[in-house]
Amino acid sequence: MLSHIDLVPSDPDWDVTALYEAQISGLEGCRSDSAKIFQKWFLDRSEDGRCLSRAQVRPADMKDFLSHISLVELIGDPPRDVFIRVHGGHPSAIYGELTNKSASEKVPPIVFQRWLKALSAVHMIQNPMCFVAPIILTDASIFISEHILVPVRSADSAALFLGFHEIWPDDGEAVTWPRLKNSHALHGQIRPDGVVKAAG
Repeated sequence: MLSHIDLVPSDPDWDVTALYEAQISGLEGCRSDSAKIFQKWFLDRSEDGRCLSRAQVRPADMKDFLSHISLVELIGDPPRDVFIRVHGGHPSAIYGELTNKSASEKVPPIVFQRWLKALSAVHMIQNPMCFVAPIILTDASIFISEHILVPVRSADSAALFLGFHEIWPDDGEAVTWPRLKNSHALHGQIRPDGVVKAAG
């Protein structure tokens, strides 16, 4: 597991990464050790196991995983944008620093549409969801990303979500995902010199 990925910004190839859909589950699908710590933290505070109040989202209580956290707001009805209020070091290593920025203006359209779809789903069911998917870098290395989204009740009725983010190398031990390595979509995309070609 990468404990200091926030110090080493990555260079994802979103065209290739976009070929893969996330595996989606509830909190029982948490894989990484840090995600399980977050899961316990959440369950210890949530009254119904489904959401948190805004007052319960206190950085002082999240010191064990604060760099993995984001706080985002879904804008519009129907949703049309995602405003990132807080963006920790781990997610910033992949997406860049996004605190106080609109996702539609700062991330690739493919990524933005996935975020909008995921947040809209969590908003609709008002229940935490875990998303696990590959991120492929331009040097052809493959990482596994894990994202947990938790609805947050807000006094001003804003559609808020607490996000947890983890990433680690797909070394074949942390995660076994045959569909990723044997996918027809990926076949031929990585050249012998290690450069990932854009999809299509």
